[in-house]
Amino acid sequence: MAMVPSRGPAQAEGGAVASNGEFKIYSSKAKQPAGGGDTKETLQGGTGIDNFVSLLIDEVLVLQSVPTDSNLSVEFDYVSDQLAVWMRLLDPKATFTLGFDNASNKNITSFDFRLTAPSQWDLTFSSSQTALLFSFGDEGAKIPLPGVIDDGALLYFGLDQAKSKVVNATITDLFGFVGLPAVPPSAIGDWTASLKPENAASKRNAMWISPAGDYQTIVRLQFALDATSSGVFQNVMSKALKSFQINEVDVICKKVVTRAKSEGKYIAVSDGEITIEASCSLKPKDRELKITAGIGFHIGGYDLTLRFDDQDVLGVILEWVGELAGEDVTFIQSLVDGEKNSPFGKNIFLRRVKIGLDASIDGMEVDFRSFSLDIEVKASFGSNPVFLLSYQWAKNQGTLQSIKGSFWNCESFLAAIPQYFFQVLPLWISHV
Repeated sequence: MAMVPSRGPAQAEGGAVASNGEFKIYSSKAKQPAGGGDTKETLQGGTGIDNFVSLLIDEVLVLQSVPTDSNLSVEFDYVSDQLAVWMRLLDPKATFTLGFDNASNKNITSFDFRLTAPSQWDLTFSSSQTALLFSFGDEGAKIPLPGVIDDGALLYFGLDQAKSKVVNATITDLFGFVGLPAVPPSAIGDWTASLKPENAASKRNAMWISPAGDYQTIVRLQFALDATSSGVFQNVMSKALKSFQINEVDVICKKVVTRAKSEGKYIAVSDGEITIEASCSLKPKDRELKITAGIGFHIGGYDLTLRFDDQDVLGVILEWVGELAGEDVTFIQSLVDGEKNSPFGKNIFLRRVKIGLDASIDGMEVDFRSFSLDIEVKASFGSNPVFLLSYQWAKNQGTLQSIKGSFWNCESFLAAIPQYFFQVLPLWISHV
């Protein structure tokens, strides 16, 4: 049998075919039980799907039946298949299936998982090419089919738009979904958001499974905050951030579930986070800056991370944060490019601004607490090394200020991070 193309579907080979009953697909490395009786096939060695199955506990996929031309989407056996047992820990009523191209070749085209918990939710994730392209855009085309990277270490799922329904939820609902033990500030908890599949293209609504990492499963969902809640949020932020306008707000949920053993049984241990991603603008003086903001919130405060579309913004931002803090910090501009003997050249890039706000218990009253700046500069000596200068200011530490520098090589830093890791992160964190 020919080897499976790296971008094509995964194919099994050999073995008998039965008309009904349990159907097993083994890794090429698996120790299969002696004797006949099983309806089984063995994956071709060296493929991504074979490597993936070899990382499972028993190195086999167990389905309820053999695929037929009238049923090419076959459910896993929720008793015998250990991966399906794990997926049912995430959602006891979930449907987990394996898709094939036809009954003769049995090429695996996708894994499909229908999530129905919490109640009233109905989202289907698929590792099919259509779903991957829908969720990840052009990046989805780089993921080998059926959604498994070559070494088998990660299985990707994208949102299947056609099989998913609109989900409406409050912020409190989302806290419960990701498994956060805390509760959101009281006024924020009732804000409502929705995930509409028809509007979710390229928004990384997705799921990942790592078989070697205790079956760790990550679900990432991006909800749009409704207009009323967004308006309230704008009013809150404007109390501390002059000239700062929030335009569109998304609520990003990341649920991380890992397998653990308790009293002789495997359980699912959940952790997660919720972050707000906002499309914003800043209008100091006669200029308008486009900003992407990542906003974390908790009882007692908000933490904002700002990224700018325009690189030439350092002077404007220094004036803005200085006004918010009641401090003159424009000397930083002189330090990096204004002094005659400055060791730095003119290549200056404001990488990131972080702002901390204190908040009332309900989250509705805010006060400016702190800010920090990360500035990338190229030195004007030697081989023109790149430095990252970081400046911090905090009101609650007696207006403590500090500035430090370190060598910085963004390209080598990013190259050292596995590319699939970026798919897991919220968009605003993906940009260092």
